[in-house]
Amino acid sequence: MASAARGLAGWWLPTGRIRRRDWWVRYFLVFVLFGVVATWLDVRYYPDSLFMDSTYNFDLLAPLPDTGGPVTGLTAFLLAVPNVAALVTRLHDRDHSA
Repeated sequence: MASAARGLAGWWLPTGRIRRRDWWVRYFLVFVLFGVVATWLDVRYYPDSLFMDSTYNFDLLAPLPDTGGPVTGLTAFLLAVPNVAALVTRLHDRDHSA
């Protein structure tokens, strides 16, 4: 139980180096999956919150929504800290300033 909590804390605020593979698998894919699920939940339970094309009933901003319903907003808020922390760590690993 303690190692799982330590692992989640290590993911939330990474320290040390992040390898390229870890960046793509542990961060980027997780953010994309959470975003897709959040957008799907917004479409399912809050259909009036997204901009939809009336002809095809398709969310025009589904791949990269800049606006969204409450689930998308909450997900973006909760993932902001690990996103920025991992990005800064990865940029530092590549000798760029963040």
